[in-house]
Amino acid sequence: MTSPEEIIDQIRDAMKEIPNHKIYFTLRSMRLKYVRKETVELVKACVILDEIGLPITISLISSILNIPESAATTRLHNLGDKHVLILHRQGSRTFKWSLSNLFKKHYSGEL
Repeated sequence: MTSPEEIIDQIRDAMKEIPNHKIYFTLRSMRLKYVRKETVELVKACVILDEIGLPITISLISSILNIPESAATTRLHNLGDKHVLILHRQGSRTFKWSLSNLFKKHYSGEL
């Protein structure tokens, strides 16, 4: 059985396979201005999590990117505001996100 650390390492390895420019230009095509390297890394993590069927959560993003949970929360909410992610509330304190269909269409080149 694989440990959580091994899964996180596999996700990080898979993130390296996605070209930064593909995420950057996808976000720019969605009319995001000021796309930073940190944003590209976060979206890469979200794409991988979506591909393998894991939920996009604050704790998982925090572990993958080695950032505080407060920073992960802010960044995920910001991407939700930009229609990259969709927030699914599971309660007053439980948040899960998924990639929006709009982002998926831009990412796959349909738009």
